[in-house]
Amino acid sequence: MPRKLALRKPKRALNAYNVFLQEMKEREELKNMGFIEFTQFCSERWRSLKPEEKQLYQEKARMDKQRYETEMKSFWPLKLEKSKVKRPMSAFLLFCQRERPKVKCKHPAWPQTQLVKELAKRWRCASPTLRAKFKAMARKEMTDYQRKRMQNDIHGSDSTILSCHC
Repeated sequence: MPRKLALRKPKRALNAYNVFLQEMKEREELKNMGFIEFTQFCSERWRSLKPEEKQLYQEKARMDKQRYETEMKSFWPLKLEKSKVKRPMSAFLLFCQRERPKVKCKHPAWPQTQLVKELAKRWRCASPTLRAKFKAMARKEMTDYQRKRMQNDIHGSDSTILSCHC
């Protein structure tokens, strides 16, 4: 789901070497170089720069870092304003949450894939009453989830309510 433009995270700050690379990319004589040639040329050039020359790039990087920190300060309150409500677990996941420790205890050496296969097999073989119990739990979680989403919608969130597919 795409985020709103206002909630896009600011672009990270560049370090001194990346500022140097950006300036090198803009040079006309280097535009026809291949990627490997360009990076080798730039790294050699960077290593050969005097500390006074590197200071210029370090200062630009400091300014970019200040820009980033300023933008992040204004970004975080917007992001925290919209609280995310976690989607509820399905009946099968609730079943797995309860059964996984039991299976893991019996077969500690099994890899995760084999554990999941065993859990799926147990779910398929579960009695209708056991499955109904977990489906009821899933429906209850879905109702709680929908109620929380409605509360968020009332308070300005742009979220939509999802229906239960238990």
